[in-house]
Amino acid sequence: MTCHGAMTPPAERSRRTWPRPLAAAVTLAVAAAGGWGFALLGVPAAWLTGATLAVALAALARMPTVMPPQVRNVVFILLGSSIGANVTPELLARVPEWPTTLLAVGLAVLIVQAVLQLFLTRLCGWDWPTAFFAAVPGLTSYITVVALPTSADMPRVALLQSMRAVLLLLLIPPALELVEGVAPGTVPLPMPLIAGTADTLVTLAVGALGGMLLQGLGVPAGTLVGSMASSTVIHGLGLVEGALPEPLLIAGLIGVGALVGGRFAGYSIRALVAALGVSVTAAMLSFAVAGLCALATTAVSGRPFSELAMAFAPGGIDVMAALAFALNLDSVFVAGHQLVRFAMIVLLVPVVTAAMLRKGYRRQGKP
Repeated sequence: MTCHGAMTPPAERSRRTWPRPLAAAVTLAVAAAGGWGFALLGVPAAWLTGATLAVALAALARMPTVMPPQVRNVVFILLGSSIGANVTPELLARVPEWPTTLLAVGLAVLIVQAVLQLFLTRLCGWDWPTAFFAAVPGLTSYITVVALPTSADMPRVALLQSMRAVLLLLLIPPALELVEGVAPGTVPLPMPLIAGTADTLVTLAVGALGGMLLQGLGVPAGTLVGSMASSTVIHGLGLVEGALPEPLLIAGLIGVGALVGGRFAGYSIRALVAALGVSVTAAMLSFAVAGLCALATTAVSGRPFSELAMAFAPGGIDVMAALAFALNLDSVFVAGHQLVRFAMIVLLVPVVTAAMLRKGYRRQGKP
């Protein structure tokens, strides 16, 4: 594994020129086909990883990849509203019951971030903005969007974040079999409550308003952050309930995949392969550090390691809570800790991003 494989793109080679609407339509079609293909194969995080890979390959082949700002904003609203819909009044009501373990999960986020960032900067020679975004433990789609306007090397960020999401989902079943004695694939997962038409429309409308507000205020990735925050508030207060229909979430993931995949234009396959090896190593390191934090918290709190391992894992609120429910563990406990991890990332990353932009770590050209 070559840690120091440079990924600065070479001088831009001549690329085909298509009318912008055609290029945008083809980009989204390629992303949708990649996501659909991965979904058919049962690949974890299929719609995001498949869309990203398909558009990345198209970009490497010098095909024009375009995401108009209007389409980007719609994608961010869909994605942010979907993420915020994981919060429920029951979840918020129980959060004050776990002060010790909630503090521990907050510290774990900082520890994982620090260890991974040191590994990437000191041992692998990655620049600071790229290492920062790549090291953030979780919320893959959110991080790849927030990082876009900065000078972070997006292919490396996308590779590490995507590999962490995929490896986590691949490793959870055998890990649960080892810890809980449940064979992979034998646990039925609960079906999430899906919002009705009225609640879906309210969620999207409120998400759009919140997104436009924060975008107007100049918050990094304001459309995504604002829609996520707005959706979290109305779901947490019980004003609406249920996850957005799956096609809307899939549309958001395809759009993000298309956006990030387009950043691979001009890179070499050799550099990407070198960065892939670093990404796998870094992802496994993040799992190990999070696991050690969970083990230490078990000794202090007396909570089962299996619950804390899922509570500390850099995964999604919905996935971790569903697995806990299927194993007769406290799914609300797991979701509550994932919510705190999620909140820390959502609140802190834009602050660091804004500081980066003020210091000149800004992407040249359009974000």
